[in-house]
Order: sequence, then C-alpha cells, then structure tokens
Amino acid sequence: MSEKIIVPGLSPVTSKQNGNDFDVSVWNRVYKISNAPFFSSILSGGKEVLASPIRVAGTCFGKTIEWEKFENLEMADSTEKSITFVQATKSRELILNTRLTVYYDGMVKCGITLCPEGYHSGAVYGRNVIQEERLSLNKLYLEFPLKKEFAKFYHMNPGGVTTIDGNQVDAKTMSLRTMDYVPEKSLVAPFKQSFYLGNDYAGLSVFFESDEGWRPEFDNKVIECINQDDCILLRVHLLDEEHFDWIDKGGFNGGFLYPINFSFGMQATPVKPMPKNQFVQKAFHSDGILRDGRFDLDIPLPDNKTGEIMVDELKRQGVEYVYVHEKWNDLQNSFKLTKNTAERLKYMVKLCHDRGMKLIVYFGFEIASLSPDFEDFMQYKLQRETHYYDFMHGIYVRTPHQRDLSVCYKSDYSKIFLEGVEKLMDEYGFDGLYLDGTYEINPCHNFRHGCGYIDRNGVSHPTYSVWKKREMCEKLYEIVHSRGGIINIHTSNNFPVPLLAFADSIWDGEVIQPLLLSGTLDCVPEGHYRSVYTGRPLGIFANTISYVNPPVWTLHHSIATMITFGMLPRPQRTSEQLDEVSKIWKIYDEIDVENAIFKPYYENDVKVSNDNVRVTYFENGNNVLAVIANAFKYPSGKTTIEFSDKFKTATDKINDKKVNLINGNTIDVEFETFDYLLIMLSK
Repeated sequence: MSEKIIVPGLSPVTSKQNGNDFDVSVWNRVYKISNAPFFSSILSGGKEVLASPIRVAGTCFGKTIEWEKFENLEMADSTEKSITFVQATKSRELILNTRLTVYYDGMVKCGITLCPEGYHSGAVYGRNVIQEERLSLNKLYLEFPLKKEFAKFYHMNPGGVTTIDGNQVDAKTMSLRTMDYVPEKSLVAPFKQSFYLGNDYAGLSVFFESDEGWRPEFDNKVIECINQDDCILLRVHLLDEEHFDWIDKGGFNGGFLYPINFSFGMQATPVKPMPKNQFVQKAFHSDGILRDGRFDLDIPLPDNKTGEIMVDELKRQGVEYVYVHEKWNDLQNSFKLTKNTAERLKYMVKLCHDRGMKLIVYFGFEIASLSPDFEDFMQYKLQRETHYYDFMHGIYVRTPHQRDLSVCYKSDYSKIFLEGVEKLMDEYGFDGLYLDGTYEINPCHNFRHGCGYIDRNGVSHPTYSVWKKREMCEKLYEIVHSRGGIINIHTSNNFPVPLLAFADSIWDGEVIQPLLLSGTLDCVPEGHYRSVYTGRPLGIFANTISYVNPPVWTLHHSIATMITFGMLPRPQRTSEQLDEVSKIWKIYDEIDVENAIFKPYYENDVKVSNDNVRVTYFENGNNVLAVIANAFKYPSGKTTIEFSDKFKTATDKINDKKVNLINGNTIDVEFETFDYLLIMLSK
C-alpha cells in the first residue's frame, strides 16, 4: 500500500503542541488533546461538536472516579497518514492509560488500560507493607457529550432498539429505528458495533469490534442516548458490575491485579470533501435479465420500437456510467471466470468504451457453491464455522443454479479479493466496482480466522472486523483509483463511517420500500433520510435504490420521496424509467445544479399551505429551479406556494408548459399520490 495519501481532498495529519496540549488537524477537523480522556474538543468545519470533554466515567468503592491532571505524549513514529499519542492520569485508586492514533481521514483508533495504583517499589520492600482490602471498580462508562446542534439524528449498526422515550419499539418499524431523529428523552439499545450522532452536515461516529470483557447489568441496556439540558449524551456501559478479572482479588493495593483493556474507534464527519458533482451521477443500473424481447448489454438485440440497441439508447439519454449487476458473472462473485463470462465482459467493456461510457461491474460479499474453489472457503473464510445460513446470507438461488455463503474479510479472503480485482481490472479494463455488502461491518463467529469469542458461560458471540476491513478497503481504493476507476458501495442501512473515505458513492434504501408498499408507512420519515441517507453529513455522494412494483410503486413514486432531499434514484429499466430520470438530468444541467445554491425544504423560507408538500430549490443567478413534491401516499389537493423573491416567468419543466404566476411570487399546485414537479422560475 502506498505511503502517500491518495484520497482527493485529504491532506497529511499534523499536530501542534502547546504545553501539555495538542491540536491534531486533518481535513476540515481538529481534535484537541488536553486535560481529558481522549479529546476535550472536536471541531468540524470550524464548529465545536462536543458540549464538554469526552469522559471515562465510573465509580470505585461506590464513589465517583475523579481523574487528576493528564500527561499527554506524542510518539516519535508519526507519519503523514497517522500520529499516535499516549496519555497518563490517575485517580485515588486507579491508573488510566489511553492510546490514540489519529489517521488522515479523521478516524481515531482508541485504547484504554485501567490498572490499580499498586505501590511504589520502596513501599513494598521494607516499609509498612499493608495488605489492603480488594479493589472494587463498580461502574465504568464511556461518555460522549455532543452539542445539541450536532446531534439531531442518530444511526446505529446493527439495527434494533430496546426503548425510545421509555416505550418499546414496534417490531413492524424496527428497521426505521436504525436511523432517525434523536428522541425527546432517551434511546436505549443493546450492544452496537457503531453509533453515530450528527446533523445535516457533520457528526461523530463511535464504533467497536467487540463487547468482550464488558459487563453491563442488562444486555438490552448497553448503549444509551440521553437528551440532557445542555447536551445529547451518548453513554456506553462497559461495566455496570465489577470486571470478572478483578472479582475477589487484590492485595498490595491491587498491584497483583491484571490490567483491564478496552478498545474502540471514533471519527468526526464528514470524512472527506463532497465531490463537485454531488447531486447527479448519470448512471444506469443493468440487472442483466431478458425483458420486452431484448437482452441487456451482453447480447445487443435492437429494440422493436426504436431500432436501437440498448447501449445506444443509454448514450442518447446521457448515461455516463453503466452498472451491471451480478448476472454478468456465471459464478457469483468469482474472480475465476468462465469462458462465456470472459467473452461477455470484454464485449460489454468494448460496447461502453466505444460510446464514451464507463462500465462498473458487480461483486458481492459471498462465494458461490458453483465456484471451483468453494471447498477452500468452507471452513476458514466464511462468517461461520458451520454451514448455518444467517438471514439474507445465502438464501437466494442464482442462475446457473448455485447458492452462496457470506465471506469474512478478516480471513485471508481479503488478499484473494484484492488480487482478484487487480488482475481483472488489468486484463479487462472495466472502470470500477459496484460492491454489494463488501463495505458492511458485519458480525462473524468463525474462530478459525480470529473472529468471535466465548464468554464465561460458554456462549459464542460474534465480533466485527473494523481495522482489518479498513486496511483492505484502503488498499482496494488504491488499486481501483490508480487504474482510473471508481468504487460504489451498497451497505443496506449500514453506513460504515471508518470505511467511507475509501469509496466514491453509496447506493442504499431498499429497506424502506416494503414499509411503503405494505401501507405501514404513509411517507418516508424525514429523520430517516436526513440522518445519513443524503450522504452530505458523511462526505459521500448518495443514490437511493428504487425497486419498482407497478402500479403500486413506480419510479415516479420513488423520486417523489427523495428528490427534495437532493437525491435521485438510479434507473434500472430503459424506456419509461430512463426517459423520466434523463429528463431530470437535462433540467438539472440547465440550471447547473452543481454550481447552484442548494436550499432544501427544511432550510429555506418558502411558504407552503400544505405540510405534506415539500419545496426545495436550486438558485443560480436569475434562475431558481423549484423541486416540489408530495412525498405522501395521499393526494395533496390544491396547495399554494409562496416564494420570498419576485419572478417574471414560471415554467413546468416536467410537462413543458407555463405556470400561472400570482403576484410574481405565488403558484398553485396539486399532486397525486407520491408526485413531483420541477418549476423553473426566472427573474
């Protein structure tokens, strides 16, 4: 892996010392190390994220632990990509040592060691040695107090909440509770691999590989998010009872006790600058199936109506990136290709490149039973030792007939994956990867490659590979980008902050659609999208998946739910779907959205008579493009929209007709279920 920083927009991590304090700077963020465990201040975009310093809190002998002055030391092995610090402090009974390694994308790897104070050697050898009562460490918490303006929304992985504001969460909408507005009072949850708090533009993620050694009083109360008077407090229960290694042990003031260790990571966001093109990627997603008498890319038969082959239609409609789903590869996710697959891939690359389009190919997080190397994966590389299938892991039958199993990238499969991508890109010249699940940080139980642990009751628990997967993703980013490619990731409601610097875009959102189709929801909850789905608080371009089921659910419906957030779906069908999205692309080009001022409906001063109708706009010079949508399943009825500025003309760009402009600043609209319009207003 290169020692140089290859992520555009990021710069070397630097430190500045002022007495015992350090300011550690990365792009757009500053972490201050001073008189507190870990950080006393975190700035994102020049604004303070923390309401007060991050705390290691707890009780010893039933009394609140009070830490004395911290000593902070920078290690000598600093590089452009990371700087390591160690800290030393103590309370009356304990020594607290912490370790922090700050990386150039703002990810911080943290370690805690707690030791009883013990005795100095002079006291032990010959001077008043007293066998004291055993040490009693009753509670130990990590506490992250965030300013309320930086903690409007939360996101967690994996999903699953115990209570919100003291009420049990409805199982039907549990998937929504993976991300939403921070509750009025509190949120209580079991152990989470990661927990994120943020607003529309920035936030803080805290993440773990394991809960081994933790001893919460209740398994369903490990993570708390508490709305206090002056902050939103994220509390992590490491110990609610004494640590197993210290029970009924002691002597020499605890000097014979083995140190207690915990590790975790944190990262302020956004992790990198948003790309210049943050509202539109002119992309088409081909899933490789036969429809309407024509095939997708690999067998280009003319369309019966237009006479065009598919790639020519894509080019005419303005497509720049062609994503091909899993069916391009006869062997699911295999880097060893069949002859048919190899010929197909060469042909698809040529079809796209001859027309100036880029081809992005699919790889997932599984290995197929049809693969010639499947036996090698069965024990050492999978997420479980047994052949047990987790939900959604291996339940689909592929064509040619095969099944698949999830791999774990902590195993040596990560090396196979990197070498496979490098070989195929060099040999076939495609332009990047669409990765399904590869960047998810998922649980693994396989002890054969170092995952999972057994607790003191003999129960197996999974672990989550953060550091190994991050290392793999950084190497993958270098391989793909050094060849001019891009990486698009699908993570299924899992937004892995420590990996996002090494991806170019994210495609997600299928979890919400069954709730809309079933009638469980009337609309997409605002907090669900604003928390992380727009990508802006994280620093990554985002598309939303749209699986249609006409006439109940169409691409038009899907666009209405997301367009006012500054997002668009990626069309998966030619003709109607591509026609509709391509028209939006052309309208966006007309206003030049990438150089326009973006004002989402929740931040502008447009007055709307119906709360179910949302008005977002792009402003560029004398032109304003109003993006207006009814994001609900009920017709809107007549709705009056009043702008603060005066305009001379208003044009419905979707239907190519003039709109009646009242008093130069007011229009009336009426919408069907999940409907939208784009109105161009000119001064």
